Amino acid sequence: MGQRLFDRGRRGVTLTPQGEVLYDYAVEIMTLVSRAEVAVTDVTQLGRARSARGVTPGIAAYLAPDWVRRFRSHYPQLTVMLQTGITGEIVPEVLSGHLDFG
Repeated sequence: MGQRLFDRGRRGVTLTPQGEVLYDYAVEIMTLVSRAEVAVTDVTQLGRARSARGVTPGIAAYLAPDWVRRFRSHYPQLTVMLQTGITGEIVPEVLSGHLDFG
């Protein structure tokens, strides 16, 4: 994206103002993905199903925990499985059907 998204310091990693903007969009995207899944799938009829997601390390560390927590509060009957990897690993897994979303 050509922008610095994180600042690394002695106390860890923090988002830059550009990182904050991207974070807000990423949360919105993940919410829309969940809503789209609900729109095409009747989750009340699934019983105990699993949703497998592939995420990059940055997403896994900063965005996924909150997203998974919110998703599970809405759909406790569904299990969310996250697989962390680089984009080059995630894309083939999605294309092969091993992951539902990447």
